[in-house]
Amino acid sequence: MKELSKFLAGFMAFLAIDHTSLFFCDELPLSFCGTTITETSNTILMIVPAVISLLLIYYAWIRKANNID
Repeated sequence: MKELSKFLAGFMAFLAIDHTSLFFCDELPLSFCGTTITETSNTILMIVPAVISLLLIYYAWIRKANNID
């Protein structure tokens, strides 16, 4: 389960970085397949994956496993 969390943490970090680059490139609003990404939705799409990535990093690398004897 932790290996899957590590993979998903990287994927979510990629999404956060990708939307951050859209924010700084002045490409918004962006329309793709009938969906428009505005500055507001892009901000949400930057913050939420970053927070999820941090939570997954905590779970996968930082949190200690409970040893039940």
